[in-house]
Amino acid sequence: MFKSNKSSCLLFSIIEFLGCADEGANENYKSSSSAGNGCEGIFIPSTHFCYAGGVYPKCNGTEYNPETHICQDSVANPAKCGEWGYNALQSGCCVSKSFSLANQRCRNDVIETKCGTTWYNSATHFCDSTVIGGWIMEKCNGNTYNPANQRCRNYTVETECGTGWYRDAYQRCGTDNVIETRCGTNDWYNPATQFCQDSTDAVLSLCGTQAYTATEQCCGNNIYTTATQFCRDGTTVRYLCDTKIYTSSQYCSNGAVKTYDGSITFDNQTYNTVVIGTQTWMAENLNYAIFGSKCRMTYNHYIDENTTDCDKYGRLYDWVTAMTLPSSCYENNCALQIQEKHQGICPVGWHIPNNEDWDKLLRYVDGTTGTESPYSSETAGTFLKAMEGWHGEDTYGFSALPGGNESGNTGNHGFWQSASNNFSCFHMYFDGFISWDCYSKTSLYSVRCLQD
Repeated sequence: MFKSNKSSCLLFSIIEFLGCADEGANENYKSSSSAGNGCEGIFIPSTHFCYAGGVYPKCNGTEYNPETHICQDSVANPAKCGEWGYNALQSGCCVSKSFSLANQRCRNDVIETKCGTTWYNSATHFCDSTVIGGWIMEKCNGNTYNPANQRCRNYTVETECGTGWYRDAYQRCGTDNVIETRCGTNDWYNPATQFCQDSTDAVLSLCGTQAYTATEQCCGNNIYTTATQFCRDGTTVRYLCDTKIYTSSQYCSNGAVKTYDGSITFDNQTYNTVVIGTQTWMAENLNYAIFGSKCRMTYNHYIDENTTDCDKYGRLYDWVTAMTLPSSCYENNCALQIQEKHQGICPVGWHIPNNEDWDKLLRYVDGTTGTESPYSSETAGTFLKAMEGWHGEDTYGFSALPGGNESGNTGNHGFWQSASNNFSCFHMYFDGFISWDCYSKTSLYSVRCLQD
């Protein structure tokens, strides 16, 4: 207990804001030792009570459980936040939302959380506790993150991985700091070299730099549709002949697979050959890289180096280059230098066809006779055009492809040099019509070789 005197009464008055008439007033006070209930300090039993070591004011003179009730308007009501009860000694209620009294408060109907010595709205910000004293950061689309190894980009949290960043929702940092992406529920892939096929959730290698569907496959660096195409030699995509595949020594003619009659190797490239009537032709345009020959780079831009266009259509040559004549023939008439079977840039035993050779081919193909030269045909082109690449019938295996000219036209028109007169050329249109349209000796056209 304590000693009663007026000075102690004054002290009690300051603490409890109560009066004290005489030395006997201390009987209205209790200490922790007299109460025996574990409360520290002195309180007035008529207005306060002790609960679990703490002193609380009575509610309209009545004690209550401060954990489950709160005193409001002199009535001890159950502690509820919205429809849910809460421990009023540990939590508070702010507009139907509870908060922790240990490190939070309610200000202007907003719950604020303590970060060091400052307060923040936990709905929009968070506290970076790795910084001494704490540092308030704005949330990333409602999410917290660790600024030491994470960042917010485009409203998404990204985590550092080596020199890159990944998104936790569907990525991870794999071996050697390679960022991997989730495929399905269990697999991961490296987007730089692999992809996740949507319909199968299978991890597959990219085809070059491209992904492909379940109805497609990869051939070298090219994607093809399995229903209509096939992969030849692991690098070349070709169309099925009806439903059949065929080798490089075969061709497709009206849905039937046929075999070329032979082949010849020239300048390290093998050309198929085909017999049409009494003539033996190369079944491909010449792709001999001689000085002056060109390959298409873009629509009407041509270069000396090889391109994929040359691999498919062959190279283009002007008339002087194809005939291997001196450069003076660009300006002069050199018809007298053209031989009956003019070899030009063709291999030994082969020559560049002249007008009569072309006439013979066209008349055999369209079934006509006559002596007109050069001969134009309205139907021969349909039988000579390749099925794949020019939508012809390729009845005889000539497999003509539209290599175009120096003005473009690749994929639509085919032009071939002819060893006649001062210069001559053979023009096959996309609709199968064949005529003789020559522009100049410097025009770039394809070359077909005919066996002597």
